[in-house]
Parts: sequence; C-alpha cells; structure tokens
Amino acid sequence: MDHGQEAGVMVSSVFAETKAFGRRLARYLGRSSEQPQDPLAVYFQRSSICGLNGLTLFLSFDCDTDWDIDVVAQLDAFLKDRNIVPTYAVPGAQLQRGRDVYAGLARSGREFMNHGARAHAEWKGDQYVPVTFYQDMTEDEIVADIELGHRIVHDVTGTRPFGFRAPHFGGFQRDEDLDLIYRTIGRLNYSYSSTTVPEKALVNGPAWRVGEIMELPTSGSARYPHLILDTWTQLTDRRQYALGESYYELFAETLDTFVRGGKSALLTWYGDPSHSWGQTAFLKSMDLIAKRGIPSVSGSDAAVLCARAPSIGPQSAAV
Repeated sequence: MDHGQEAGVMVSSVFAETKAFGRRLARYLGRSSEQPQDPLAVYFQRSSICGLNGLTLFLSFDCDTDWDIDVVAQLDAFLKDRNIVPTYAVPGAQLQRGRDVYAGLARSGREFMNHGARAHAEWKGDQYVPVTFYQDMTEDEIVADIELGHRIVHDVTGTRPFGFRAPHFGGFQRDEDLDLIYRTIGRLNYSYSSTTVPEKALVNGPAWRVGEIMELPTSGSARYPHLILDTWTQLTDRRQYALGESYYELFAETLDTFVRGGKSALLTWYGDPSHSWGQTAFLKSMDLIAKRGIPSVSGSDAAVLCARAPSIGPQSAAV
C-alpha cells in the first residue's frame, strides 16, 4: 500500500469512527442520531461548572522508551523558555533506566505521575512495540504494578506522586477498570487521575470527581473532539518518528475555534518526548501557545483549578 492509499484508509477510518461516535453519544443523551447536535456542547457547559475561565493547557508526556530519556531534558528546557509547564508520566522501569535525567527534572520542580512500574515498550526488530496492557492482567497484577510504580517515583524523584495514568489506557476504560484504578490510587491518597479518553469528556466535562479523585480526561480537537490529539496518532513514520503537519493544523484550528467562540476548556493534551522534540509541527504548536498567552498548569494544579467539578461515579462516564 502506497502513502496515498494509506492516507485514504486513515481518512475513511476517521470518518467511520466519527459517525459511530455520534450514534453512541446520541443514544447516551437520549436523542435521535439523525438530530444535529454539537458534540462539545455538554463539555463547554460543564467547563463553566468546573470554574474554568478561558483556555488552560495541561500538557503531559508519556516517557516509555530510551529515546525519550535522550531528548526529554532538551524538550523541558524549550518548554521552560516559553513558560509552558509539563507533567511527566514515566513507567517505573524507565525512571530507573533514566534515573539521573528524571531526578534532575524533579529537582527543577517538575511533577511526575505514577505511570505504573512495568516497561510499556520493548525494542523488537527495528522499532519499539507496546507491551504491558492492563486489560490482559489480573486485578492483583494491576494493583501491584500501581503500588510499585508509586514507590519507584518516590525513590527516583524524591517526591511522592499525586496523579496516575494507566499504560496504553485507551483499552482500559470499562466501569470496572476505572473503579479498580480509583480504589487503588485512593488508598495511596492521590488527588487526580488522567487516564480516560476524550469521549468521556464530552459526556462529563473537562474534570469530575470520583470520591476524592479528580479525573482529568484527555482532550481531542475541535474537528475530531472524540479522538485523542496526541503525537502518536499524528506520526507519519512510526519507526523513526516523524510527526505530521496534521498535528499542528488540528492544534491551531482548535485554539482558533475555541478562542473565537469565547470558550473555556482544559486542554489535556499529551505526547511522547521522542515524538515531539525536533518535530516542526510540535514546536510550532508550543510557540503558538506562548504567543497566545495561554496559561499551562501541572496535573496537580489542574485538579485544583477544577475544584468545583461535580462528583460522578465511574458508571456515568461510559458512552
């Protein structure tokens, strides 16, 4: 299949998924799937309830490979120059491999989420491939992974984590999955989780409480609000990591649309350092954030910012 055919397949897939999502959301809201509706309407309404005023960026990075260790310090310095605050989610295995680098970032004041203990990627052949999927593990194994990840973050960074993100979390979204996470991190006295997909944000808003845990779902774009806007999905080469211009186009379009509409939102976007550093589309996106003066916050500060978010049980987050 050539690049043109690949692009056609990707576009068809996006349109199919968009239509399927519209039907699911319509059923959830009790409306006909033929009735036109703004999928972001509930999100913006609940943004006001949460107490948001304008746009705020919660930017995080999943650091799953050795390539991330190699570039994360340069990326962090670039962001610091633009007053952009990153939060890092690093598996325990990678924290230990890149101890000096990550400990240095922690000393500079950067926040680290618990991202579990096991490695999330392995080198096979000529590329990294994902490993460690919670949906394939027992409850005891998942709890052990979260608890060990907690201890490793504290050991490497010198600070206990207050936030959690599951590995490859898109496949771990059932009510019982999320309930297991919330119960486990609740025992660890966490203040937030950022482990749900954009579809749930369209139903529940940019943040909601489950007990004492604030869930901060990932965000999509104005054009595709139900699809995560991250660096991985916009790569045009997943072996050598080339980020497509589509990343910047969706990023800029979303900012323009929300600003023109006077909308309030928590832009919970994430990427991988190795997909981001040195990539023109990502660097332009960060320059745009700085140019527009959009404030950015850590995960802990995002949870505080959304302190008025309503309490919603995991079962209410299903679409």
